[in-house]
Amino acid sequence: AVPEAAPETAPEAGGPAGTGDPAYILFTSGSTGAPKPVVTPRGAVSTVTGELRALFGLTPEDRVLQFASLNWDTCLEEILPALTTGAALVFDERAHSGSFPRLLRMIESERITLLDLPSAFWHELVRHLTEERAELPASVRTVVIGGEAVSPVRLADWCALGTGGVRLVNTYGCTETTLITHAADLPWR
Repeated sequence: AVPEAAPETAPEAGGPAGTGDPAYILFTSGSTGAPKPVVTPRGAVSTVTGELRALFGLTPEDRVLQFASLNWDTCLEEILPALTTGAALVFDERAHSGSFPRLLRMIESERITLLDLPSAFWHELVRHLTEERAELPASVRTVVIGGEAVSPVRLADWCALGTGGVRLVNTYGCTETTLITHAADLPWR
């Protein structure tokens, strides 16, 4: 059962919601393995959304691939900045087809400009690009990765691909801190 918001944090019936009022509740196990609810306040969502728009340099001309599962808060890192900027949010089943060639064709045909991928998936994408001597579609200007440590080998492969025109951003955060708390442009020079 989903816990109810505490009376002191619930908005007054019919009244406007405040920045401290809950925006959503997600369950996370963190490092314990035991599910626990995390109440995320509206103000935190608003703040991080604005910061992500700026971090990603989003404009209304951007096209963001919605890649993360809708059951995971990372999806909000894709959805909220895109929609509040006026960028297009692209849902496409080919993103999850298990085929990198199909994924790359979709990115090209949909003119995706921003990808937000789990590091492990990015590692395999870079491996594919390297082994097949393939390229990212020219529309891609930013790739955001996170969730796990970046492999130095895959990062070296990325640099060797000639992806210098594509911004690579590594992010980190947890549910309790509302999406991301740290971001760094890679590779470091």
